[in-house]
Amino acid sequence: MTPFFLMLVVYGLLHLPRLRRWPGGPAAWEKAAGALGLGLVLAGGAHFVRPEMFLPMVPAFLPSPELIVLVSGIVELGVGVALLIPRTRRVAGWVAALLFVAIWPGSIYTAISGNYPPGFPTTPLYHWARIPFHALYVAWGVWVGLGRIPLLATSRATRPRRATARAS
Repeated sequence: MTPFFLMLVVYGLLHLPRLRRWPGGPAAWEKAAGALGLGLVLAGGAHFVRPEMFLPMVPAFLPSPELIVLVSGIVELGVGVALLIPRTRRVAGWVAALLFVAIWPGSIYTAISGNYPPGFPTTPLYHWARIPFHALYVAWGVWVGLGRIPLLATSRATRPRRATARAS
């Protein structure tokens, strides 16, 4: 839940005049990509700095939890960086959405098992409340992948621009 609120804060900050061009672009979906990218870079880096935080989220039936934490950290870092690069931003949005679907079972496992990671609240309510937030993360990735919010009319920023004839 905290990463989602952090992404919202970063998204808001990217609308401030001095930060409008970094690390996104002028369109709302580009700012969403920047916020998501920064969030994933921070989360991916945390896999290496504090792997013990992520180990309890790996379901017990999966082999080699340490390797899973390492690989997921590498993927999060890679997707996060790709979200910050305009050329790879949309593809990275789709990959981020798939990544959030792939790690969703870890949150479900944590809530069911009661095997709470260090540094997280120890109340079951918190861990059950984290589960629906994955849907918001997936939606955020889809928003970036599409370049617009799904089901809404295409914004002017994402429509193809008409070629204008220049006077010679």
